[in-house]
Amino acid sequence: MTDPLLCTDPLLFGLGSHEYDAFLWLFESEAKQVVAKGKKDQAVWPGWLSIEGSVGLRNGVEVDVSLSMQADEQAWDTQVEGAKGLMTIYNDRVVVDGEEIECLDIDIAFAAQLNEFADCVRGEREPGPSGRNVLATMALLDGVVESMREDRPVEIEAVGVRWGK
Repeated sequence: MTDPLLCTDPLLFGLGSHEYDAFLWLFESEAKQVVAKGKKDQAVWPGWLSIEGSVGLRNGVEVDVSLSMQADEQAWDTQVEGAKGLMTIYNDRVVVDGEEIECLDIDIAFAAQLNEFADCVRGEREPGPSGRNVLATMALLDGVVESMREDRPVEIEAVGVRWGK
């Protein structure tokens, strides 16, 4: 289990958690293994300054992750490169193979989230992004910390997420 003091690290647990969570959701898979290396420089920043890692998902997809508190590129950009093309997710748009695609308006998306939550409460059903999703993300973040501490690959225990159901 992750040291509670490490959970306050802004790079991994504040910003990076969303990146890890997003690709688990995008690829509908839990992590199987992670290898990560981190860099600290207390003169510049009190927590992790950068984290580089590779995650093997249970469905066979491999994901490379690069987090930095000193990145020259715009924050929150995500690139997904596959055999059939390249998708880049920016704060305000999505580009697939060089062509911008129309996306859902953020206000409409937030309203949809609230409606789903209300439906779940009324119907006593589990929402799409359940607590198990959070457990899968936290298991992966624990693995990232362990890999950086021990300088080795770490196997991630499955928590049983039912994606899209």
